[in-house]
Amino acid sequence: MPFLLKDAGSLDSLRLSQRTLPDKVQVSRAASRPEEKGLITHSVLGSERRSRNHAITDAGRDLFSRAFGAVETRANQILNAMSAADRGALAQGIAEVDRSGSGAASPSSRLGQMQQTG
Repeated sequence: MPFLLKDAGSLDSLRLSQRTLPDKVQVSRAASRPEEKGLITHSVLGSERRSRNHAITDAGRDLFSRAFGAVETRANQILNAMSAADRGALAQGIAEVDRSGSGAASPSSRLGQMQQTG
């Protein structure tokens, strides 16, 4: 959930469900744990009690930033340890998943850049 809210700041339940596979009920369930930890908040939108606006907190943004940085560092270590041919094959596979799926495999652009420089 913090990943989805990181750049947007806040999104309503419908927009969150459009950016992910779950429906609004599943978004609500997925939001409960980060909300309990103070990473996100929600407010009810108007008279529709099931429609909520979710927002990332400063603590959520900070935790996400630290975690994403650590994951990115480790991913770069793994990619740098791979041969150029293996990175190329991985980039090709991710690009195919991206073409045939929802477009969620955006790391393919970073792999493509590494393949060109690698």
